[in-house]
Amino acid sequence: MPKCKICGQEYSPEEMVGEICINCASAMLQKDGINLRLGKNHWDNGTIGNYWDDYRGQDTDGDGIGEIWYPIPPYLTFNFDYHPIVKETTPYDTNPPEVIIDKPHKGYLYVLNSEIWPTSSGKTKIIGDISIEVTVRDNESGIYNVTFYIDNKPRRIEFASDIDYFGQFSYTWDETAFGKHEIKVVAYDRTFNVNSTELTVFIINFHPHLREFIEFIRDIFTAKET
Repeated sequence: MPKCKICGQEYSPEEMVGEICINCASAMLQKDGINLRLGKNHWDNGTIGNYWDDYRGQDTDGDGIGEIWYPIPPYLTFNFDYHPIVKETTPYDTNPPEVIIDKPHKGYLYVLNSEIWPTSSGKTKIIGDISIEVTVRDNESGIYNVTFYIDNKPRRIEFASDIDYFGQFSYTWDETAFGKHEIKVVAYDRTFNVNSTELTVFIINFHPHLREFIEFIRDIFTAKET
C-alpha cells in the first residue's frame, strides 16, 4: 500500500491525493483557511499537543511544535493533534519544574507587603495585602503555566508567552482574610509534568480598611516625631 509523504501512514489508493493522504491534504487546506475540522475530540490545548512516535512532520521554526497536524486514527474521522510535539526539540521530558516561593518567606512577619522581621514562633504572619512572588525553572521542555491558589481555590493563572526555562510570577492577595490559610503554587511544563509548593500563613486583612487604618496610625506617629 502507498505511504503518505507527510505523515508516513499507509493508505489505500482511494485515500490518496497524489502522494499525500486525504487527511494531510485536508489539514493543509484548513491551514489555507478552509475549515474541515470535523472531529469532536481535542488532542491539544490550543498551544501544545502530544508526542507521537510515528509523527513525520518538521519543526521549521524551532518552537518544539510540528507545522503539520498529526491525524488521529481512525483517519476518516478527521481528528487531529494540531500542535504535535517534535521529538528532536522536546525529548522525553519526565522531570517536573522547580517551584520556589520567594515571598512571603517562611517564618517572617509582613506588614502592608513589607518584610519586617523573623517571628519568634517560626510562623509566617501577614498584616494587610501581600504580593506572592515565585520563581519557576524547567530546563528541558520549558514552563507552560503557573497557578496561584488560596486554600485550594485558584486565584490567578499565568501562561508563559514563549518557551521560557526560567520565570518569575506574582499574585497580589488583597482580599479580606483572617486566620490560618494556605498559599499554594502549581506549575506545569510543556510536556505537562507538574510540581507544586505550599506555605501556611496567618493573616489579618480587613481589606480595604486595614490599610487605611495602619497608614492613619503611621501618620500620627510621624507627626509626633516631627
